[in-house]
Amino acid sequence: MVDTKRLMTVIAMLATLPLMGGATPSSVLNQRRLKMKPRQIIPFLFLLFAIAVTSDCFAQQQPAPSATPIPAVTHADGRKQVTLQLTWRHQFQFAGYYAAVEKGFYRDAGFDVTIVEGASDRKPIEEVISGRANYGVAKAELLLNRLHGQPVVALAAIFQHSAIIMLAKKESGITNPQEMIGKRVMLKQGNDAAEYLAMFKSEGVALDKVEIIPTSYNIDDLISGKTDLFNAYITNEPYYLEQKGIPASIVSPITYGIDFYGDSLFTSEQEINKHPDQVKAFRAASLRGWEYAMAHSEEIIDLIVGKYGVKKSREHLRFEAAAMRKLMLPDLVEIGQMNPGRWRHMADTYVTLGMADAGYSLKGFIYDPNPAPDYSWAPRALGIGIAIILLTSSGFLVLLRFNTKLRSEVSQRRQAEEELSRARDELELRVEERTAELTEANEQLNIENNERKQAEENLAWNLAINQALSSLYIPLVTGGTSIEQIAHIVLEKCRQLTSSAHGFVAEIDPVTGDLILHTLSRMMTDCKVAEETLRIIKFPRRADGLYNGLWGHALNTKEPFYTNEAGRHPASAGVPEGHIAIEGFLAVPVLLAEELVGQIALSNSTRAYTDRDLDPINRIAEFYALAIQYKRAEKQLCKLNEELEQRVKQRTAELEAKNIELEKMNKMFVGRELRMVELKERIKTLQEQELQT
Repeated sequence: MVDTKRLMTVIAMLATLPLMGGATPSSVLNQRRLKMKPRQIIPFLFLLFAIAVTSDCFAQQQPAPSATPIPAVTHADGRKQVTLQLTWRHQFQFAGYYAAVEKGFYRDAGFDVTIVEGASDRKPIEEVISGRANYGVAKAELLLNRLHGQPVVALAAIFQHSAIIMLAKKESGITNPQEMIGKRVMLKQGNDAAEYLAMFKSEGVALDKVEIIPTSYNIDDLISGKTDLFNAYITNEPYYLEQKGIPASIVSPITYGIDFYGDSLFTSEQEINKHPDQVKAFRAASLRGWEYAMAHSEEIIDLIVGKYGVKKSREHLRFEAAAMRKLMLPDLVEIGQMNPGRWRHMADTYVTLGMADAGYSLKGFIYDPNPAPDYSWAPRALGIGIAIILLTSSGFLVLLRFNTKLRSEVSQRRQAEEELSRARDELELRVEERTAELTEANEQLNIENNERKQAEENLAWNLAINQALSSLYIPLVTGGTSIEQIAHIVLEKCRQLTSSAHGFVAEIDPVTGDLILHTLSRMMTDCKVAEETLRIIKFPRRADGLYNGLWGHALNTKEPFYTNEAGRHPASAGVPEGHIAIEGFLAVPVLLAEELVGQIALSNSTRAYTDRDLDPINRIAEFYALAIQYKRAEKQLCKLNEELEQRVKQRTAELEAKNIELEKMNKMFVGRELRMVELKERIKTLQEQELQT
């Protein structure tokens, strides 16, 4: 950091040298040797004014932290005492921090960490801002508080996806936001409901059409029927329904493009400004703890039960750990990784909901553990130095010209004019050289700006593709999601990526070979050929095994293609009467091990289709192929289960019939035994009578 006051003092001393008659800096400070002529006073005062203004500019650059200072506590062994505030009670949700304490990662980094449970009256953001805690764990509300001016800084995103879901009993038949209209929905109040509100807004569901009930935090209200839907966490409440044998239906905001970060580690600007090295070390130790916890979940579960007195059962903690793994994706994404684009998407969502103002800035919110050196002061300091030098030179030239007029000797005047001429020539030469340098620098800067712009566009494009793929993950692994629901999500993501107005996602009937459309774009309801109910449409395969039209071309060749002049394409068969006009068309066959299992088709983009559009659709088609395979296997498994149940019933009936027959035979045998006993008794009696006779 530049010492502004010292810099300004040195510049002032150097700037006044020409006015001091060649005095040295030490002599300037000696008032007895400071002698100034009257004509020198005005330039000198002007220079002092310029220096004062620039000093004020530098002073204004220094930010003043707004968080309450935290008193530093150091143990005898040198470890720093710090406090970590959790969002709620001890559970596997915070396993990484317990592991960092237990395995000594915090101790090795120089910390003695106190982990404090959360409570309804103890909020992590308030605890950190007030100075009662050094670090905290918060969900998406961390960003909203930053947008409202709180000096909080996100250190690491532990959950790459939010755990927030809507939970309903499967018997209710509720599977999407549209089916919540007229239903009783329990929600948190205020900032905590942002993801749900964004989901409703994204799907066009007005809040006055839904009966919103303040949450009771009690899952029994859903079980008993006091509410139709319950705000829940995918890591917790589904376990209770599973234990009670109640089939559940899950509606997740991520399915509808509301992809927020979940739990994030954070601190305050004050902590970073005062202890930058400690913040970096604490973050690294915490991430080590998370890596260990996710690799040794059973060990950490034993620790949580034994040391922290958690009331949850071990099975419940295992359920929580498994659900968290799907949200953290530790095998795919580095734990703690944060994407500025994801944070901007979340901020834009808050702006759309009216919870934050547009024109926000995220500068300083996303923590960088390895920031580049800050040389932003250098151009300003250079500019100020050049300005002072120019002002000093101007003052010197004014004084020189003024003194020249007073001199009477012609030789001295000529000498001064010659010196001035040489100085002018030298200055012009330096200006020309400097102009050439600046021109070259500007050209290089333009090239770098163009390269950076291209790189940013590529990064945004790849981010959009990755977000689309990540939004498809949870619907696939979530039980009860139909192939039609997955096809609807696939279509919407493909349309967004290619800016297409229309499209459809279809599956090949494995028996007939017909192409069956699972979903049409909603804009297709303007077409007279498709019914407003978006019925399933079947495109039959010809007798020769081929398909008609542009959509059939991709299936026949098993190769993706696009055209921006659909009517002129050789495979075009025109459109039926009443069908919307097709201008641009893009189709990608869906293959599974070289077997044709479906198709994704898009049309009428707001721009021309290019080769760049094929890559993301091909990648989504691979995902859709896996979904088809998974759903077919699921269907086959159900069929096998039904056959097995039928065979079990049949076998049971046969065994029951045999048991009845055995019982009859047993009764006959018992009867015969009784008759034999009677016969033996009778013979014995006759023998005795004969002996007596």
